[in-house]
Amino acid sequence: MYKNLLLAIDGSATNAKTIDYAIKLAKRFDAHLTGLYLVPEFSPPATVGLYVTADIKANVDRHEQEQADKVTAGFKAAAEREGIAFDARTDTGYQMDFAKMLAVHGRYADAIIVGQPGDDGVMLDPGDIVLASGAPVIIVPYIGAPATAAERVMVAWNASKEAARAVRDAMPVLEKAEAVDVVSFRPKSTETGHGDLPGADIALHLTRHGIQVDVETIEGKDIDVGNALMSHVADRGSDLLVMGGYGHSRLHEFVLGGATRTILQSMTVPVLMTH
Repeated sequence: MYKNLLLAIDGSATNAKTIDYAIKLAKRFDAHLTGLYLVPEFSPPATVGLYVTADIKANVDRHEQEQADKVTAGFKAAAEREGIAFDARTDTGYQMDFAKMLAVHGRYADAIIVGQPGDDGVMLDPGDIVLASGAPVIIVPYIGAPATAAERVMVAWNASKEAARAVRDAMPVLEKAEAVDVVSFRPKSTETGHGDLPGADIALHLTRHGIQVDVETIEGKDIDVGNALMSHVADRGSDLLVMGGYGHSRLHEFVLGGATRTILQSMTVPVLMTH
């Protein structure tokens, strides 16, 4: 079971929705939830750096600390209302290093929860966090998550080692889910190891864990995988998508190719991604 969850908290307008989802997940698994706020180190442009006085730096640092205190207080209040086990912490560094910093903290958690990148707040690249942390990363849509948390799960399966790792990392979620659907798009048994009957082997594996699985294979040659996958999520009423990631540093190079970029731009449910 997931017993130790890490949540990235920030001052963005949509972060409250991410916090709400993380609390729901913590309650579902009776897990401890840590809220981490990353405080940006003052780093003025080189062209003006010589003109920055100690007083200016102190004022900026004080403002950033006040923001950190405000955001962490909001997280604590929300967690206390729901009666979960939690703690809040901060770390300080350059904003360009935030994804790496979060990943390091995430190595001591069962899963990391972050918000989908939006137009405001701290811009964390989920792909960089997935690659660096060694933990599953759950990305929450900026429009908010469904009312349920990880009750009806869809697995995007392509028989790759990345997809297999995602299934293993998501096993606590899958074992507790009320419904699990596995979807494969244009599977090729000789190239990806799908077996004679695509989906049958992964279904058997999950069944041996006591998980009831529905498997669907989609063969359309011209299908837009990303949009088709999100359509299946909507049709099935799934509230979580599980998928793996390839070993590249940008989201558009992840598993399912360009489909992942589509999913992470237009996601309507949380996505659990691992590498």
